Amino acid sequence: MPVPARQQNLVIVRSKTPPTVEIDTEAGAAYVRFKRAETRVVRTQQLPRPRIVVTLDFDREGEVIGVELLGVKEFSVVKLLDVAQVRAPNADLNMARYVGAGRRDLAAAAS
Repeated sequence: MPVPARQQNLVIVRSKTPPTVEIDTEAGAAYVRFKRAETRVVRTQQLPRPRIVVTLDFDREGEVIGVELLGVKEFSVVKLLDVAQVRAPNADLNMARYVGAGRRDLAAAAS
């Protein structure tokens, strides 16, 4: 049976850590972070998605550090990951923290 096109481009995040969502409502941008801010990005990949720009950051093990979205209007973590076609089945999305973009110091202080 063929896999639906929407599922062919699906990205799965294995992290169990609830994400931190950095939002910039003026720019229509969000970054959903699954690993600590100190985690080094070794590769970035842009994904083809209609009407928005989605970029994934990966660590040296090939795990997703975070998902950047540009051109979004809805900022709930569930909606952001849905439009990016990213799933995080192991993370408790209800525990996601929301911070203003550029305020990573607040996210780190809350840990």
